[in-house]
Amino acid sequence: MLVSIITLTSNSEKTLEKTLQSIESQTYKNIEMVHVDNRSSDETINILKKYSNKNTKFVSEKDSGIANAFNKGLKMANGEIIGFLHSDDIFAYEDCVLEMVDCFRSEDINFFYADLTYVSNKKNIRFWKSDNRSGYKNRKKLEKKINFGWMPPHPTVFIKKELINEIGFYNENYRVSSDYDYLLRAIKNENNKPFYFDKNFVNMALGGNSNKSLKNIIKKMTEDYAIIKKNLNKGIIVLLLKNLRKISQFLIYFKSSR
Repeated sequence: MLVSIITLTSNSEKTLEKTLQSIESQTYKNIEMVHVDNRSSDETINILKKYSNKNTKFVSEKDSGIANAFNKGLKMANGEIIGFLHSDDIFAYEDCVLEMVDCFRSEDINFFYADLTYVSNKKNIRFWKSDNRSGYKNRKKLEKKINFGWMPPHPTVFIKKELINEIGFYNENYRVSSDYDYLLRAIKNENNKPFYFDKNFVNMALGGNSNKSLKNIIKKMTEDYAIIKKNLNKGIIVLLLKNLRKISQFLIYFKSSR
């Protein structure tokens, strides 16, 4: 099974090499790397070229936002399974892709998600425990969970291309929350066959576009509310629950690190 891993870059020279090394070190080798660069002016392009091979696709041009870059990557990807690894994130261990592919091979699934750890200055800060028990999840149960603010971490999600073709593209009207809208649509798709993998799958750098400033935080909450109204026909309670879940993620980490 060909796996497409899409990486977005924008002057990412400080963190990119670790991300690409993380992909290169995977024991599963049938990987197509798809690089979508926002016309970087630092050493990003040279680093991308250094790690390119015959299974690499690359574009460097100005995008109109992260959702636009997501969509470019989806259009370029040829893999049977497609996911994203951002330019400051890394796989948690070398067998991540192999074990993910094994799940797709052994189970009747088309939507994979796992756990994630937020890292800052080489220290684990927050652990995103996605679910309770590894295995196949009834889509209807996940639909109930998203009504209470639950959501799997986007960087751990890998989806079969046939399902992506049904979901469609990321909504480029959302500047910071397009991934939330996309995952809600994916979970609600009647052909979704989700599987939870009970392991830490990605180490993600703390912070990001949605948390860069107070303006972006307010923008994210405004978009989240609109997305909840559109996809779930619900309102402020789900938004509050979504944000309260972050507290439990911090608590899980501190409890496990004692």
